[in-house]
Amino acid sequence: ILHPLPMTMPYHHPHLELPVPPLHLPWYFAALCWSFTLGGIVMLILTPAWVKYGGGYQQETKQYKRHWFPYRIFAWTLILLQGPSSFLADYVHMTDVSIWHILDRFLASACMSLELIKVITMFPYTRPITYVLYVVSVVGAVYCFMRSQESQGTLDAEGFVFWHSGWHCQP
Repeated sequence: ILHPLPMTMPYHHPHLELPVPPLHLPWYFAALCWSFTLGGIVMLILTPAWVKYGGGYQQETKQYKRHWFPYRIFAWTLILLQGPSSFLADYVHMTDVSIWHILDRFLASACMSLELIKVITMFPYTRPITYVLYVVSVVGAVYCFMRSQESQGTLDAEGFVFWHSGWHCQP
């Protein structure tokens, strides 16, 4: 019998020592895996002034002061690496033993580190309200990730899908 939603393979939870039934993943869960790719594309298309011009025009040197953050490299990493690995780990191989889980964790950690460094770097170049909204967004994403990990550990499938989708909403 075909189910309208993709279904993962059942498995035995290694820590809880319980059988885990198949997980039915909604279509938006797959789509949100690509939010990192979309975020990278938006970063390149709507590059903020602080990236283009840094600290502004310096009269004494007659040049724009630049920041050191690798903004475009970060955007391309989201587009080419994080989006596809997220989709393959979180959707295609959700309950399988796969190298994609290791790669996704490594890239997610590296990209979140870059995101935090970007937040620190952009502070002197952005308006206070923009900065506060950005920080709230990042904190919200981390909160969603922590809740998704908690849901995964307790085999709360609906909670995991909800919270992990929230984590993917802040690329």
